[in-house]
Amino acid sequence: MNILIKSAKIIDPNSPFNQSIKDILIEDGFVTKIEDSIPSGDFEIISHENLHISPGFFDMRCNFRDPGFEQHEDIASGLRAAERGGFTGVAVMPSTQPVADNRSIIENMIRKSNGHNVELYPIGALSQKSEGLELAEMYDMKQGGGIAFSDNKKSVKNANLMS
Repeated sequence: MNILIKSAKIIDPNSPFNQSIKDILIEDGFVTKIEDSIPSGDFEIISHENLHISPGFFDMRCNFRDPGFEQHEDIASGLRAAERGGFTGVAVMPSTQPVADNRSIIENMIRKSNGHNVELYPIGALSQKSEGLELAEMYDMKQGGGIAFSDNKKSVKNANLMS
């Protein structure tokens, strides 16, 4: 799909086009032109008054509550909300029920995120059940797609846990 974004203010301090209003042509998922005016062609046109464009945002600490509390927010609804807010990726905390402290839960979270425009990066629990007493299966969670480990807001109760 080819998209032509008309008269968008570019917000990107790393771009030579920062703070300028340009047309942007996206072909097959890649930006191919950024110019003052690009003629309309066989493109889907996005045009709106006061349109702004920026790199996607990344949320380092989401709580989707899936599995266990899907009535509050599941992975699909969380990813839809993130997409509408301009996010391209989210790191999801292990504050689920059961706690995301093993490979199968991490893999299930990733599986549920497939097909969405926002990337999900699961954070596994540091300790079993996030109780702060015994280490969780961090190696297995990493092999299953976990990107980091945290017990969220809970404190580690065993001072020797990390040794």
